[in-house]
Amino acid sequence: MISHNKKLMEARLGVYEKPPYQGLSAAEGVNDQSAHLRAEGGHRQQERMIQAKRKSFDRATYNSYQAAEISPVGCPFRRQRALINVN
Repeated sequence: MISHNKKLMEARLGVYEKPPYQGLSAAEGVNDQSAHLRAEGGHRQQERMIQAKRKSFDRATYNSYQAAEISPVGCPFRRQRALINVN
């Protein structure tokens, strides 16, 4: 019973017999996710999700009361829709 309490207290204090798991870097995680998507055929699903988000954003810029047409300074003929937040 004493050894169990000792191990419990060591775990609470962060004392471990083996070093903690270091994990992967962000780039390795992205590469692993890409490999998983490639193996499972998920790239098309990811592309569909991106297209759906783009379609939703385009609707928001067209229908929102915060949407406005803007043009870059010095180029009045090139106009784009954008969301403008007055705050």
